[in-house]
Amino acid sequence: MTVRRILAGAALLLVIDRVVTLSGQQPAFDAASIVPSAPGEPSAFRVTPSGIFYTGARLEDCLQAAYQVSRFEVVGPEWLRTRRFDITARTNGPATKEQLMLMLQALLSERFAVRLHREPREMRAFVLSVGRGGPKLTPAGPNGLTDIVAVSNGTDLKSHTMPQLAHYLSRLPIGLPVVDQTGIAGRFDVHIDLAGLAAGKKPKGPAGGEGSQALVEAPATSFREALRPYGLELQSRKLPVEVIVIDHAERDPTPN
Repeated sequence: MTVRRILAGAALLLVIDRVVTLSGQQPAFDAASIVPSAPGEPSAFRVTPSGIFYTGARLEDCLQAAYQVSRFEVVGPEWLRTRRFDITARTNGPATKEQLMLMLQALLSERFAVRLHREPREMRAFVLSVGRGGPKLTPAGPNGLTDIVAVSNGTDLKSHTMPQLAHYLSRLPIGLPVVDQTGIAGRFDVHIDLAGLAAGKKPKGPAGGEGSQALVEAPATSFREALRPYGLELQSRKLPVEVIVIDHAERDPTPN
């Protein structure tokens, strides 16, 4: 997995609130196209208020986005990680990212006949907790939009909750899932300075692209150092982590 795909995937994967329409029905896209990707096609992920636009997306990528989980938390057949698709799904009006991911859930259920359940499984994970000195977090603005922005020395997380921060870290090459146990409510702005913490490693190109190799090679200790200014800690433990288990999914989607 390239750094570009890791960062692009992380930028997509924000916390999914249980948004429903006024009618109580799960929202759905107004039009959607799913076709197999061309051989060797690079992966790209884009989300706008009008829809989602994926190329070279594995079904596992879509499940991670739709259900707000990391690769550690998807249990299913190996082909979920190999078969790739180009997905264009549009709405007639603007939608939030949370609504779009709920629409993606419905799309996967309809076109791939995805059926799944959740269950706890014991595994080693990083626990995100508050350090002895207490949290030192900067509250986000009242009308701030949740966003992830690659900058020259790391990543700016805009208007993130603590579960969102934990999920973002899980999507990076930290080696284990990250579980939020801070007990902190609210949204905050957090800068993750990881590129500068990878000892002896220097980015070879623009931030957020292939040149952010330093991010990939940063050890877990670098993630801990990046969080320390905010009064947050990462500790490795063995604990139950809720995963999604894919009970059924079709290898090929129903026709457009």
